[in-house]
Amino acid sequence: MTTNQVCWILATQIYPQKSLEPIENYKMKYCIALIFVFISGTAFSTEIKTANQLYQACKTEQKGCDTHIRAVYDTLEYRELMCPPDNITNKEVKDIIVQELQENPQTRHKPSIDLVMVWLLKRWPCT
Repeated sequence: MTTNQVCWILATQIYPQKSLEPIENYKMKYCIALIFVFISGTAFSTEIKTANQLYQACKTEQKGCDTHIRAVYDTLEYRELMCPPDNITNKEVKDIIVQELQENPQTRHKPSIDLVMVWLLKRWPCT
């Protein structure tokens, strides 16, 4: 089985095929990021699993919100899978994710790690 096939299987297990259309250009990057994020699983040992749980944690200023978002952010940045501006703050990153959660309530049943990862990759692609 090729890497592309493994990545496609992973991606389609998380999202129905039609919802992958917006990230079509990011499929391989998405897969690589997904693998690295799950390998870094110890960083995600909080009780936050779904985007609904993340949204509630962020709205009530629970520490798990910041930790959860930052763990995904740091993994993607360290692996050079995204290229955010040098001067971005933790609060700005959190605000971006909370805004995405507010604007996309229909996706909040999905795994929070996946959504945060997709939104960050789309926001700061490396060119």
